[in-house]
Amino acid sequence: MDRRRQIRFGLRAHVFFAWTDRDGVTHKGEGFTRDISSHGVYIHAEGGAPTERDVEIDINILLPSSLDTPRTLHMSGRAKVTRVESAINDKYSGGFVAESDSYVLLDDQNQEP
Repeated sequence: MDRRRQIRFGLRAHVFFAWTDRDGVTHKGEGFTRDISSHGVYIHAEGGAPTERDVEIDINILLPSSLDTPRTLHMSGRAKVTRVESAINDKYSGGFVAESDSYVLLDDQNQEP
C-alpha cells in the first residue's frame, strides 16, 4: 500500500544542508536529490548526513536552470528528517527523507548570504 500524500517528481539537484546535534555541534553536508514533492525531498548524501529521525535541518536546494534562464533558483527552508536509509550497495544507495510545510524560492539576485 502506497502511503504517499503528494506526487513525487524525479529531480537530480545539488543540495546543501546543516543541522545541530544533541550536543549543540553544528554539522554541514551536501548531496543531491533523487525526487521531490511539495512537502518533501529524498536526498542522497555521501557521509555527513543526519543519522537519526526527527532532526531539524536547514536545507538549500539548487534547482537546475533551463537554457532560457541562466540564473540559479534556490529552494530553501527548514525541514525535519523523517526517514534515514543506510547505503547498502554503493555510495548512491543511502540517503534520507526531509519533510517541510513550506519552502522559500529565491534566485541569485535575492539569495540570502
